[in-house]
Amino acid sequence: EVYQRTGGGQFQLAGSTAGKAAASFTVDYLQENLLYYFRLRTVTDPHAQNDNTLTSELSAIVSVLTPAAPAISLTPGSLSVQCAAGQTVSDQSFTIQNTGGGTLDWTCAVDAGWLQCTPTSGIVTTDTQTVTVSFQTGGLGAGSYSATITVSCPAAANSPQTLPVSLVVTDRHIRVWYNAG
Repeated sequence: EVYQRTGGGQFQLAGSTAGKAAASFTVDYLQENLLYYFRLRTVTDPHAQNDNTLTSELSAIVSVLTPAAPAISLTPGSLSVQCAAGQTVSDQSFTIQNTGGGTLDWTCAVDAGWLQCTPTSGIVTTDTQTVTVSFQTGGLGAGSYSATITVSCPAAANSPQTLPVSLVVTDRHIRVWYNAG
């Protein structure tokens, strides 16, 4: 049998294994970033060689701190660029940081054909990762364009996070008016 408690509370039965040969036991529904205490004991049901239930003493206390869930942080909070029609835009970048615990196993998606992120996935623990954003402006006419970069991680408490992107393409021609008179 496996018993668990948090803080100074009473030990509660967390569950039992199916048999004596079990080498591990999984305790589900643990909350993140919380200290748990566990104790074990064996219980042998009556069988052909013994008519009584045998119960061992409880084991020494084992403590486990559950990790905090990862959390996505994006810097800067948005990207905004401008170019003349037919010209290219310099690559921009943003960083992904895990401001929680554990491992941030992220993926990145864009919702516009004129935008591309490299890399599109990665793993961040305590460091940051830089993502390069490229703009394919060749076929775009003058105007304002908006897109969203979405960074997701199934384990992150705040997933997904979005990064708005705005692009302004200006008319390449300049009109000059001359008044001679």
